Amino acid sequence: MGVSRSAVVIDFPTILKGSHAVLYNFMCLYFLKGSSGYVKIGRTTNFDKRLSEIRRATTDSQVDVLAVFHGEDDFIIERERELHFSLAGSRYKGEWYEDSGPVREALASCDREFNPELLVSR
Repeated sequence: MGVSRSAVVIDFPTILKGSHAVLYNFMCLYFLKGSSGYVKIGRTTNFDKRLSEIRRATTDSQVDVLAVFHGEDDFIIERERELHFSLAGSRYKGEWYEDSGPVREALASCDREFNPELLVSR
């Protein structure tokens, strides 16, 4: 069974920083949920920094991490574009979306796509 281009290969350089692994040469796609109930879908090369920026900039009293998926830059950029396009009907504003069925299914779809090994063990 070959590795698809969206699968995360675990033999790349990592260092541990707090409870997050910092992955070099990989971008991440993230799903966050604010205390307002809206879900943010975005991408970054430095998740810890971006999360801190979002938490400072939002009026939400709390922003929780729903999921973070790592992959090659081009793939993450394209996947984020696809998500934003397909979820336009649930968009609140910018990259923030209603916590709707389609948004939850997009999150579950990304989980299956980025973690195919979990499908075998379930």
